[in-house]
Amino acid sequence: MIAVAPERMVFESRPLADGVMLHLCPTRKYKTITLKAFVESHLGPETTSTALLPYVLRRGCRRAPTQRRIVLFLESLYGATLGVDVLKLGERQLPQFRVDVIADAYARGRRGPLPQAVEFLARLLFHPVTEKGAFRGDVVETEKENLRNYIESLVNDPLEYASERHLATMCEGEPFARYEYGKVEEIDAVDPAGLLAHHRQLLERNPIHLFAMGDFDADRLETIAANAFRGKRRGHADLPPTIVRIPAREPRRIVETLPDLEQGKLVIGYRTDTTLVDDGMAALVYVNGLFGGFSHSRLFRRLREEEGLAYYAETALDKSKGLLFLRAGIPLDGLARAREVIERELESLRRGEITQDELSMTHHSLRARIRAMGDSPSRLIAAHLEGILHGRPIPPEEREASIEGMTVERVAEAARRVRLDTEFFLTSEAGT
Repeated sequence: MIAVAPERMVFESRPLADGVMLHLCPTRKYKTITLKAFVESHLGPETTSTALLPYVLRRGCRRAPTQRRIVLFLESLYGATLGVDVLKLGERQLPQFRVDVIADAYARGRRGPLPQAVEFLARLLFHPVTEKGAFRGDVVETEKENLRNYIESLVNDPLEYASERHLATMCEGEPFARYEYGKVEEIDAVDPAGLLAHHRQLLERNPIHLFAMGDFDADRLETIAANAFRGKRRGHADLPPTIVRIPAREPRRIVETLPDLEQGKLVIGYRTDTTLVDDGMAALVYVNGLFGGFSHSRLFRRLREEEGLAYYAETALDKSKGLLFLRAGIPLDGLARAREVIERELESLRRGEITQDELSMTHHSLRARIRAMGDSPSRLIAAHLEGILHGRPIPPEEREASIEGMTVERVAEAARRVRLDTEFFLTSEAGT
């Protein structure tokens, strides 16, 4: 049997309008086409208003002014789907809009749904339903209440609550400290007229990225998108870069309590001063994998299996901000011992006490994770977008090549760049 090389998933970027880029990845791997639009915004005073926008915009546009009309329209496109959310990459807040539609090649009839899907996405972004120079008041009030409930419900997930409280403390004074969905105390101040003015400023001037991935002709889709976005822009705004390097300071340890908590939630943040496009990132992803990123990691084996101190333990990198986060569920009285094990294992990595089996297993796991990106349009799009925001998109093939030939010495050097910044422990009154 002849081995077939996997299809290369590469995006081609083309300017669509002033500050609007179109990123195309034609492939016959999928029978559907994923369209995603991201609007760049800087985390700051307008974060809460920006978080509201995609949820207000999804409620209707001029040609489909109600949710029922939108549902009927999507059904007419062979069951296309619409989704919105808010993404945070570094110190960028990105409202996102997604439409999934069947590829024209698989549609019955002479005209496929792709042109209508692209036009609908543009109308949703630029032509909202308004009344008397403002968004509809009832829509805004409903979405404000939904946002309030969502933010307040964070406390019902103690681990996510602890993670956000930790981040707000660790990055206090940095835009990254802002929650991408904003603050409850800022919601009341948002009014329909002010939100529409914010929408116009954001959509007319801030950078926009339109992604398309699936079975389509690139030139044809570019023509469709150019027509849909023509005349929508009024200039181009430059946004400040993400703050990465913070002067070293004494580590901080914070304990907070939450009533009726049965398990302590430990979150530790480390600074690495290394981002996605830095030469040291490949070695740093090995550090993450060895420390807590996979089931063979040190924390899983030592903290969970040998010591019985963790119900779960994991680490993750924020490659845009250059941070490494550790999250663990531990007994309420287990903080001191858990801290001892964590510090011991990180110090071991810094000394290069890493076996070839550990290195090999981490390589295998990293390679499998990178290759799995090809099975998910959303993951590929997110990875490409992350690279764009750093000025250099990194395709999966380059990511895979970067992890080859890793040495213990390089991993140890990367581990030595990992410095403790803030430890946050969420416990109950009984556990303090």
